[in-house]
Amino acid sequence: RFAEGIRHMKSRLAALQNSVSRVVPDALPGISECSSQPCQNGGTCVEGVNQYRCICPPGRTGNRCQHQAQTAAPDGSVAGDSAFSRAPRCAQVERAQHCSCEAGFHLSGAAGDSVCQDVNECELYGQEGRPRLCMHACVNTPGSYRCTCPSGYRTLADGKSCEDVDECVGLQPVCPQGTTCINTGGSFQCVSPECPEGSGNVSYVKTSPFQCERNPCPMDSRPCRHLPKTISFHYLSLPSNLKTPVTLFRMATASAPGRAGPNSLRFGIVGGN
Repeated sequence: RFAEGIRHMKSRLAALQNSVSRVVPDALPGISECSSQPCQNGGTCVEGVNQYRCICPPGRTGNRCQHQAQTAAPDGSVAGDSAFSRAPRCAQVERAQHCSCEAGFHLSGAAGDSVCQDVNECELYGQEGRPRLCMHACVNTPGSYRCTCPSGYRTLADGKSCEDVDECVGLQPVCPQGTTCINTGGSFQCVSPECPEGSGNVSYVKTSPFQCERNPCPMDSRPCRHLPKTISFHYLSLPSNLKTPVTLFRMATASAPGRAGPNSLRFGIVGGN
């Protein structure tokens, strides 16, 4: 009886298994994440666990290669750089996709079609009322920026300020013999001031690169004695069209002890640039 009961139970189990096999197939067909061909513009779909990712061809970007990669740099950017748009970093969290960008980029576009676009700091901080990033010019770079200085200036250690390069103090002379180098903002000049031409019985002789002395006047030449005895040349480097409250130079009639000083001083601006 016991053996007969066992056989009956086995028979019923076999019948139940056959019934289930008819209702449920041996294996459910696999659901392919790439079956809907989600990748656009020639992108290659790669299957993952309940997700997919697209490998985009050159010139395309985005989760589904739906965006055209930026090949021309924005205004104020490094020309020819194609890294101003990138694919975001995405992760599946509780059945929702969360995407983020690297520092210096911002998420742009609708959910699922987003792309990381570069933040143009030069344009952002160039707006009215915002502090300037650079002393001279700002150049946007992928994810950041850099400051540049005009020709004749160097960038300081802070990466933002500019300092004039004094070409006159270099090891190699920059001016021809007989001239003197005068440093100017962003450049230099080679100068050789000349004494005024003599007229009548008045003449001048050059006693130093920047000074002329009047030759002795004849005893009967009163006009000669009224002309300047010494003419000195001074050069000042000044920026154009900039009002600056600063002392440019001082003049005095005082002289060294034991030496007669001038009883009057006159000056005039004789040239520019």
